[in-house]
Amino acid sequence: AFEEEHVGAVSEPIETERGYVLVAVRDLHRGVSTAYDVVDLVIVPFHTSDLATYDHWYESAQQSARENITFVQPDIEELLPQWLTPPRR
Repeated sequence: AFEEEHVGAVSEPIETERGYVLVAVRDLHRGVSTAYDVVDLVIVPFHTSDLATYDHWYESAQQSARENITFVQPDIEELLPQWLTPPRR
């Protein structure tokens, strides 16, 4: 959740798979509940790896997920990404 005192502030660097991002909250409009809050953000990425390195990492992460999946609730099986096939029953 976003807080009023963070409006105008910049986040600490947030690590991503391709580098880092900084997030700044420009404005915050409170809704009826936090689910309805509206935030005006600025997100600045700093990519520290090239696209080929990222693609290799992403393919490895997908392979690892495929190898480690042990069970999928039948009700949500159809919502899985196409590259992720559930184990045979």
